[in-house]
Amino acid sequence: MKKMKQRLFALMTDPAWLDSIPPAAEWLARLNPDGRFEDIDYTCDQRNGWPAGMHLSRMVALCRAGLTEDTRSRVLTALRFWLQKDPQNPNWWHNEIGTPNQLSDLLLMLWDSLNQEEREKGLSIIARGAFCCQPRILDWTGANLMWGLWNTAKYALLVGDAAPLQEVKRLAEREILENNEEGIQPDYSFFQHGHQLYSGGYGRSFVYDTARLIYLFSESPYQLCKQALDRLAVYIVFGQQYMIRNRHWDYLTVGRELTRPDALKTGLLIPLRMLLSVKEMAYKDVMQEFLASMVSSEYSRDRQVYFYKANYYASRNSYSHLSCRAADPDMISFESINEENLLGLNLSAGGNTCLMCDGEEYANILPLWDFSMLPGTTAPKQSDDELYEASQRLRNQPGSSRYSGGVSFSNCGCLYEATQFQGGSGT
Repeated sequence: MKKMKQRLFALMTDPAWLDSIPPAAEWLARLNPDGRFEDIDYTCDQRNGWPAGMHLSRMVALCRAGLTEDTRSRVLTALRFWLQKDPQNPNWWHNEIGTPNQLSDLLLMLWDSLNQEEREKGLSIIARGAFCCQPRILDWTGANLMWGLWNTAKYALLVGDAAPLQEVKRLAEREILENNEEGIQPDYSFFQHGHQLYSGGYGRSFVYDTARLIYLFSESPYQLCKQALDRLAVYIVFGQQYMIRNRHWDYLTVGRELTRPDALKTGLLIPLRMLLSVKEMAYKDVMQEFLASMVSSEYSRDRQVYFYKANYYASRNSYSHLSCRAADPDMISFESINEENLLGLNLSAGGNTCLMCDGEEYANILPLWDFSMLPGTTAPKQSDDELYEASQRLRNQPGSSRYSGGVSFSNCGCLYEATQFQGGSGT
């Protein structure tokens, strides 16, 4: 366990595994003597983008940036503020996934500076995200389960108990290998919250946390079996790879997360590098090629791919990425929860297209979009009020077109759909 704990600490602090350099000086300037950040509203219980959650994420970033004696003292004051107040949100995700994840990172980095009471209080909060203390996590699926497994592994290492790690391994293998209603699908798309295409949303988070587990368990008895390692690699290089252009996701693959800032950034560079560093991983040549293509923006493989479970078709060549998504009665049309995606009715109305050359065409474009005129749709022109009413009435419902499908082989393929909409139909 000592070696795994050292590896976990490296994940938290080694610049090789960090996505960006945080604005540490700016955040320190906003940190009051009582441990609060002056620009955070701790009374706001917004379900998504919870302001109080930034308190922990900033503290983690400050620790990763390196602590002087003064900044360590100030960060410890901020941590004690959190432990005393124990903020919680009406959205269970923050209490059982987000907070335990951030707080476990903090305890790992600040452990030697904490007294026993502070350690125990922190561990009691982290325990809400560990299945050994919160059994309902065992019923989670897809990215939610992987978040729970990652938090459980960190909790086990913090308390010095290896017993849960074997179950973490078993559950991770099962989730990767079994073709469930959610998670990795037989066509290497990814579903979450029922039959919804989420390869670039929850599927991205699934890869990130699974890669961290694989890196953590490298050359240990808890490493995932070869079949699980191989299937994860195939999902990345034969699934996700064809939904990306130059480190940006196709907007049709991220679900309701499309409405979040920087939602289309892939976030795959770090997990790919982690997997490539693991001795037991296979498919390294193809993963390395994928990684190189995102860094250099050069693509050597032209391919057409029809994802039959998701009814999504992608065409990729050296010049562009072009995709189309068809409506399907076996797929949930769109999701709107936690006050996100309130106008998203037409995101899967059928015939939606995505064309990218440099990958940044759709980056943070949402505030300017007319959601009744999304690319490729045949939806009627509506005001935002009309579209909001229809979106709330029809959200989380399956598509209505039974006649849709496609086929692909190497560099050729097609997607077809018989559409139904207000006042008419067509193909």
